[in-house]
Amino acid sequence: MDYIKRSLHHQVEALFKTSNCEGLILAGVVGCGKTTLVHHVLEDLSSQYETFSYTGDDLHFREAIAKDTKYLFQDVRAKTQKRAIVFIDEVQKCADVFDAVKYAFDRDISFIVSGSNPHFLSTEARKRLQRRGHFLTLMPFSLKEVMIHHGEIQEIARDLFLKILTNQKVDIPESLQLTLTEKKQEILDDYLQYGGLPLVHQAKTGTKKLENIAKVVERGFEFILFDTNDIRDLISIELARVHSREFTYKTVQKQTGIGKRDTINEVINQLIGHGYLLKKKPLLFEKDRRTYLNVFSYIDPGMVSYLMGDTDVTHNKGQRVEGVVHTQLSHLLQSIPLKVPLHYFKPYTIDANGKTKFQAGEIDFVLSFGNTHIPIEVKSSPHLNMSEANRVKEFIRERKSPFGVITYGGVPYWDKEERVLYWPYWLI
Repeated sequence: MDYIKRSLHHQVEALFKTSNCEGLILAGVVGCGKTTLVHHVLEDLSSQYETFSYTGDDLHFREAIAKDTKYLFQDVRAKTQKRAIVFIDEVQKCADVFDAVKYAFDRDISFIVSGSNPHFLSTEARKRLQRRGHFLTLMPFSLKEVMIHHGEIQEIARDLFLKILTNQKVDIPESLQLTLTEKKQEILDDYLQYGGLPLVHQAKTGTKKLENIAKVVERGFEFILFDTNDIRDLISIELARVHSREFTYKTVQKQTGIGKRDTINEVINQLIGHGYLLKKKPLLFEKDRRTYLNVFSYIDPGMVSYLMGDTDVTHNKGQRVEGVVHTQLSHLLQSIPLKVPLHYFKPYTIDANGKTKFQAGEIDFVLSFGNTHIPIEVKSSPHLNMSEANRVKEFIRERKSPFGVITYGGVPYWDKEERVLYWPYWLI
């Protein structure tokens, strides 16, 4: 398989093109392409850095690090006095590596660390490195990355949606010419069934794709500690059934027979911590309000197919598309140097007793830039239906939003009068 260039590639490369000594902790689920990405970035940086690669799988490296904290620094400086960057993979297998990395970093050697246990990277690695490194998460291939790789989308579109969101101004270049081709539709259909794991894109048949998804999921779930794997699997499967739908404990309790919320919460928190599951909560404008409602989405539709034992997306295509949008919005937000919460919105009232009463209808996503809120509604259809934008238009008027977004299967269109942007979900 040819290398599919990642959107994160540009961000990681730009980080190390500065004149500073820099560090990066790169997390992501098993098999999402972290090592491949880093090696391609290091290749591009080879004219500016002397690059060195190590792995926690190497017994000699583990023993040397454990014996001497200075080993990493001395090994690099014995080979070069030039600007250097070290890449250490599978750091969860080498607990002593962090002191060695800190020692080298404090003496102007940059680093990238990654591993196959995202929870370890997001907790222990960040703690041990004590703010010396940026933290980024790599997702499976996005639809946009796959489309660009196959020449179905121009490079100009790579960061366009992010620029629109951050500038809060809609500006679609005239040079952006997009049409719905048969190839695009083929990519969309395949992606909603099997997702974007690199191993999937190496496989030629549906059966092989599912086998490769199974390898990734089951290997990753090994890190999720629980009393029995049966409980973990039951909850994981039920979360796949309610993928991108509003979550209630009653549903999961009924299907699994697990009565304790604490048990369900523990599995959910580990799935989130290990990078498999994303969460969003309703947006409440009164700061004293609280809600236990959540929507959970798996980061990849192929995982949903595997866990449900069903690749037929015709009966839940809308939820699959919403999950894809959830993943890509979460990915985009890590590129913004601001705290930008991601919610969904359900109209609500507060009764005489001070209780929050949610009403029918909702907006799938709301991005909050301080006091500015951008509503985003998800539709799977490729057809432009302006009547579907009524809830978004109402939100724009009530909350004085700069614009709202309808993501759908068609091509970009800007309704300037109503301030609604119709945007392809495959271009987020």
